[in-house]
Amino acid sequence: MSIIIDESRFLSAIKEVKKCTACGKCCYNKDIYLTLDEFERIKEKTGLKPREFATLKQNPFVPSIYMIRLKNKPSGACIFLDEETNKCKIHDIKPLQCKTYPVLFIPEAQYEKKGAWLYFTCETGDAVFKVKAKDFKNLVEMRQISLMIDYAKIMTEIERIKREFEE
Repeated sequence: MSIIIDESRFLSAIKEVKKCTACGKCCYNKDIYLTLDEFERIKEKTGLKPREFATLKQNPFVPSIYMIRLKNKPSGACIFLDEETNKCKIHDIKPLQCKTYPVLFIPEAQYEKKGAWLYFTCETGDAVFKVKAKDFKNLVEMRQISLMIDYAKIMTEIERIKREFEE
């Protein structure tokens, strides 16, 4: 796990308001970018080759930065979604971005502010979660710093990572 990111801090900040119905819609047509730790964990636990579950992409705004993205199936579903059951095949090791959805710890996240709380709703409206505004701000900053450090780690290992995608 990353030195900066303690997933439990993110997960404990989120309070359920309306339970997720597990419809699976949140697992379609999403860009799920992996940290290097998440990438290594998925590779190790599944035994899959990187090219079987992810792509290596250059950042369109900063081409010197590479990002690792989970693949989607032709249907648009995440590579790890069982489309018959709507269950994640890597539930226990899924990326933080998936664990916290619909709460996205990014500055441009969409939410409704009510007092000291920010409310996040999935695209179907079936799930609603809330986070204290002050906690959200701190966690977004922590996540941004962590991602910058992670991009630097990827850059230091980019040749090894590129070779793994070629295997």
